Amino acid sequence: MRLLADLHISPLTVTFLKSLGYDVVRVNEVLPANAADEVIVTWARQSSRIILTQDLDFSRIIALGGKTSPSLISLRPQSSRIEHVNGILS
Repeated sequence: MRLLADLHISPLTVTFLKSLGYDVVRVNEVLPANAADEVIVTWARQSSRIILTQDLDFSRIIALGGKTSPSLISLRPQSSRIEHVNGILS
């Protein structure tokens, strides 16, 4: 699974996912940290990556874009503690 972690996803969670064998990059590794959500969606689509985020704006952008990709994993955990998020993802 190829993932693109939004900036709302901790670098520690990205490292955790890599340790589980996932191919994951964080937005700031491939785009400017201030890249617009639309740019992130386009990059994910072109790179065949699933967006991992806690930002609800991506759902709207993808739905209104009329495209079949990228896919989206939208986390809405009760706690944003890294251990909690990592537990959900494992």
